[in-house]
Amino acid sequence: MDSINKACSDIKTYLEKYDNPNDSLFTTLSILRVTPHFDPNKSGYELLQSNGVEVISNDSLRNSISLLYERNYPYYKRYEEERLRFHALHSEPIFLSYLYMHFEPTLKYYGKFEITNEDYKKLKHDTSFFKLLAAIAFENSAVQDRGKKTEAKMRSLLTFLENEIALKEP
Repeated sequence: MDSINKACSDIKTYLEKYDNPNDSLFTTLSILRVTPHFDPNKSGYELLQSNGVEVISNDSLRNSISLLYERNYPYYKRYEEERLRFHALHSEPIFLSYLYMHFEPTLKYYGKFEITNEDYKKLKHDTSFFKLLAAIAFENSAVQDRGKKTEAKMRSLLTFLENEIALKEP
């Protein structure tokens, strides 16, 4: 997700600095369309039971597991869905008005977005595109922040589980 924020900054700088587009810009523009996604199992404690975990007698541990699967994951997913909706409503229409999207399987993000010289000149003076770059970085950063918080909760739960297992071992 850092690459999306970097692309927003790099494109803004490129548009301010250069009079003509080049391959580097085409590749960087394609990063704006990247939509990382997260799809966890949503069954929590029931998933553990179905995989042979008989009883978790520690109420705090059982509640932590359930909270992660029933609250934290769905909350993170909501951020992601809002980002995808923003992208569909705001980014895609602008991209389609300026860019020719080409699939390139050899590139990291599988895309190369070309722009004509005429459209590039329009884009350089389109203040709404600069606002869009800032909004893409904002939406991306919000999802990234929520992801880091969710990761911290997962790591905390893993530590809790490891400690609980260590107490049970002879």
